[in-house]
Amino acid sequence: MEKKPRHEISPEQIVLDTFAFCRTRVLSTAVDLELFTHISQGKKTSRDLSQVTATNLRGLEMVLDTLCAMGYLQKKEGSYELTPISRFFLVRGKKMYYGEYVKHVDLSWDPWFKLTEVLKTGKPSLPSGTEQEDGFNYYKELVPLLFRTTHLVAAGGAKALGIGEELKGLKIMDVGTGSGAWGIALAQADPTCTICGVDDAKVLEQTRRHAEQMGVAQQFTFIPANVEKDALGENEYDMATLSYVCHGEGERKSKNIIAKIHKALKPGGRLVICELCPDENREKDFFTLVFGVNMLIHTTEGNTFTIAQYTSWLKAAGFKKVENIDIPATSPLVVGIK
Repeated sequence: MEKKPRHEISPEQIVLDTFAFCRTRVLSTAVDLELFTHISQGKKTSRDLSQVTATNLRGLEMVLDTLCAMGYLQKKEGSYELTPISRFFLVRGKKMYYGEYVKHVDLSWDPWFKLTEVLKTGKPSLPSGTEQEDGFNYYKELVPLLFRTTHLVAAGGAKALGIGEELKGLKIMDVGTGSGAWGIALAQADPTCTICGVDDAKVLEQTRRHAEQMGVAQQFTFIPANVEKDALGENEYDMATLSYVCHGEGERKSKNIIAKIHKALKPGGRLVICELCPDENREKDFFTLVFGVNMLIHTTEGNTFTIAQYTSWLKAAGFKKVENIDIPATSPLVVGIK
C-alpha cells in the first residue's frame, strides 16, 4: 500500500513574522540615507555609496544585500541597480515618491511596543486628536508625510468621479480636510469648482500652505470647525468628501459626522468616503485589519470599517443611493447620493 506524503507543519511563518520588523527598519534606513536616489544618480558600488552616505562599508553592504533580497535592488557585476518598484517609488524628486510614507511609520514605532498594555487598559498609547497640544504635535508631523500619497489617491478619485469632465463648477466641502490633499486634487481637476476646507483652525494652517504650494489657494475657503461638534450647513453643497477621517473617529462619531454632511448637501448631492476597508468577514485583508489595530493604539474609538458598514451608515443618515467606485487605492470609494 502506497504511503501518502506527510504534510508537516512548519514554524517558518512564526520565524518570518518575528523578524518582520527588520524589513521595516531596513527600508526606513535606506530612505534615511537616500540610497535609491544616490544609485539613480550613478553611485552604484558599495564603496561609492559608503562614501556619499558617510556609512560603514561592511554594514552598508549587509543592508544593500538585504535590500536585494527584499526586491528593491539587484546586483550586476559588483554594482547595485534599482528594480522597477524602487525606481518608480523611492527616488526622491519623482512624482510617485513614497519615501515620506515609509518615514511616517517612525512616528508609531514606540507606541506599537505598548500594544499589550493597550489591550489591558483599553486606552491608546499616543494622543491622536488636535484637542491636546501633544496630540496636535504628533498630528502636525504626520500629515505632511502622508500628503503626497493621499494626493495621488485623490487625483485618481477625482478622475473616477468625473470631476472637471461631467461634473464642473461644484461647491465641495472637504470635511476633516487635514493636509488638503483631496480638496487640492479636486481643485486641480476642475479650476471652476470651489473647495471649503473644514477642520480645526491649527490644522487649516497646514491646509492653506499646501493649497498655496499647489497653486489652488484661490479656489479655497477655510472654515475652522470641530467636525464632530459643530454644524456643517444645510442644503449648501453639491459634494462633500470624507477622506481617511472615519477610521480615526470611530463608529459613533463617524455616524454623527455623516448625518451632518447629509443635512449640508443639496438634494442630489454626493458624499464621497475614501477609506481603508477590510473584507466583510474581517479575516483576510491583513493591511486594513492591522491598520485597525494601529487605530486602537493611537485613538480612543478608531478602527477600520467594511463597505457594508459604511453603506448602512449612509442609508441610516438618509442617503437614498450608495455606490462603490473603484480607484487606484486600497479600497473603492463609497459614495452616498442624497
